[in-house]
Amino acid sequence: MNRLHSPSGASHFDRHPPHFVSGVYKAIGAYKGLAFGPVSLKPDGKMDRMETVPPANYDEQQLPRVRRQLEKAAIHLAQLLNSVRFK
Repeated sequence: MNRLHSPSGASHFDRHPPHFVSGVYKAIGAYKGLAFGPVSLKPDGKMDRMETVPPANYDEQQLPRVRRQLEKAAIHLAQLLNSVRFK
């Protein structure tokens, strides 16, 4: 089964379009300006790693995105912990 499809055949996009589109935009912003270098392969032919070279100001540009994602992660973790019924 494809990771993006549920057992019913509905894709993640079909069930959660705003989240899917939001994720795509985040990925585009995170990869903007990166230069992709050589790829190293494992003995079985699968990709092991790909060298990437960020632009000079990449950290400075991405800091607001990182902060927003960490804030969202903290909220989601709090929601999850609040939903757990501890004995």
